[in-house]
Amino acid sequence: HYQTALKAAPDNADTRYNYALLLLRSRRTAEAKAEFETVLRREIRHWRALQQLAWIVATQEKLRDGPAALQFATDAVQLAPERTPELLDVLAAAQAAAGHHRRAAATLTEAIELARKKNQRSLEAPFQERLKLYQADRPFTAPE
Repeated sequence: HYQTALKAAPDNADTRYNYALLLLRSRRTAEAKAEFETVLRREIRHWRALQQLAWIVATQEKLRDGPAALQFATDAVQLAPERTPELLDVLAAAQAAAGHHRRAAATLTEAIELARKKNQRSLEAPFQERLKLYQADRPFTAPE
């Protein structure tokens, strides 16, 4: 369905973004990355695409690019309507991928506190696991 929609409206950033999410869920990460990049060429201020792209290049070992991840994540945080625990998690992953582990640990600690405030307890365990990595000066690598 998305491919048909993309043929009909190839410049529609939201359709392309949703297609990229579908690719990501199907573990077609490199293709998803390319689609998120296309979204950003069409709509440079698409903070959700920036967030997804930051996560991919911060956490996928084969695609890891710490400086790019940090730029994408920083831009996403600046453009997003609010700071969310998930967005701060992406920023922390990008900071760690760029070698800023101490800053990543501080950012993720902020994300944990925000998740508690928002009663998003399900985020706490995965965040705590990543926090241990950052405290050990290691980036998070997502399963492929």
